[in-house]
Amino acid sequence: MSNDKNMRKALIIDDSFLIRRLHKTNLGNLGFSTFEAENGQDGLDKIQELGVDSLSLIVVDMVMPVMNGIEFIVSFNKNYPDSSVPVLVCSSKSDITLIKKLIAVGISGYILKPVNSNMFAKKVKEIFPDIE
Repeated sequence: MSNDKNMRKALIIDDSFLIRRLHKTNLGNLGFSTFEAENGQDGLDKIQELGVDSLSLIVVDMVMPVMNGIEFIVSFNKNYPDSSVPVLVCSSKSDITLIKKLIAVGISGYILKPVNSNMFAKKVKEIFPDIE
């Protein structure tokens, strides 16, 4: 277990418990330890608690109560302008205009729900090419 400190850490931000469980399983299979948040504000609080530099990946939903995914991404970019933590959006929204806006604000990828585990793994491996 001495390898834990080298393990990649991912923050999963989604209001659905079942989706968080699915992401946790998928990311665990790729060698990530995970932390969870139920909405964007909860996610920002978790980042402040953990330290942005301890994270390797953020997976965020778009439609959530309190603070949605777009509001989270804007706040994250404002609060951590020098962060290089990749943000992967996972949403049921397939609006091309929205996706283009998200790419413009610097997301690393976009996955449509329902989540296919193989597609999810493929997208994460595009962000982290050293994962087997």
